[in-house]
Amino acid sequence: MEADQPRLTLRFDQEKAALRGIGADQVAQVVRIAEAGDEAGLLHAPQEPEDVPIRLRLSLAQRANPSEMQSIPLCAESAPIGDASDGSCVPLGEVTRIVRDVGEKSIYRKNMLPVVYVTGDVAGAQESPVYALLQLNKNLVP
Repeated sequence: MEADQPRLTLRFDQEKAALRGIGADQVAQVVRIAEAGDEAGLLHAPQEPEDVPIRLRLSLAQRANPSEMQSIPLCAESAPIGDASDGSCVPLGEVTRIVRDVGEKSIYRKNMLPVVYVTGDVAGAQESPVYALLQLNKNLVP
């Protein structure tokens, strides 16, 4: 049986973002770059035989803690309706929130029926599974 696995979801608040002139595609792009990274260009190093890609991404420590992403600044793409945009930026945490819940469990099937796989390991004087199976076979066959 699987243990519960935590799942974190970043929820986009469309109303707050619209008031600040920030689009959902902009938020998605910033989160994707922060987590998976993106190529910013190529480094033309004379000692390298080929160009080296320059990849932007948050450090592993920052990616491991989702609240670290909440401070990434987002700048308005265009002026909100009825407001002259001054180009100010807001942190990602103002237009998103982190929702913590439990992830879905795997469902294993065989012949369209749900199954549960049971595995075991032998330990002790005879650690090889072959010896355990031979002993079991002797006990089963009269």
